Amino acid sequence: HEIDIAGKLTKNISVPFNVAQQETVTSNTGPIAIPLALEIMERIKAQGFYDIRDSPFQVEQGAVGASRYEGELRTLRTQKALDGTKTPEQREWRWNLTGRYDFNEGRLNGLSIGGTLRYQSDIAAGYPNLLDEFGNVVPDVANPHKGPDALNGDMFIRYRTKLSEKIGWSIQLNARNIYRKDGNHDTPIFINPDGNVAQIRIPVEQQFFLTNTFSF
Repeated sequence: HEIDIAGKLTKNISVPFNVAQQETVTSNTGPIAIPLALEIMERIKAQGFYDIRDSPFQVEQGAVGASRYEGELRTLRTQKALDGTKTPEQREWRWNLTGRYDFNEGRLNGLSIGGTLRYQSDIAAGYPNLLDEFGNVVPDVANPHKGPDALNGDMFIRYRTKLSEKIGWSIQLNARNIYRKDGNHDTPIFINPDGNVAQIRIPVEQQFFLTNTFSF
């Protein structure tokens, strides 16, 4: 669902607003791949490879089944557990609010200033583990570890004028992400089952750029 509203509060103030809600529901995940992966795990256990280190000469502690392959199965089980449910791995809500003030007379005629706020709701970045009725470790998809929501703000200033009857000129300075809710803090994008952050994204960069436009 998406709604766009644009209007003028006064002859000088314009306020466009956009809000969107989106959902994703998955089904029938891995009908062939998941049973095959589980069969391979049973063979790993039956052959005694489950606890064997996969790179002993590199002094690594990871085991063929206990760490390496179980990690892959955890990903498959997570996706399978989401079947038929609304996945929290997609940001459900987004909205954008812009305000602009236009000077239409006097010495500042042709000048416009404004800003935009952009919001995105929180997102699932990982899942804790629990045991199912068969004793298998499965993700608790009902209680995900949440990554933070995001709120960023932009500003701009623009000046328009006529250089001649046929030539128009516009110069605009944009400051993007001048406001960041999380500032310089890293954003977690993947969280391990124990709640520790495994992967992060560096903060969105702040950008400043100047644009000149000529119209004929």
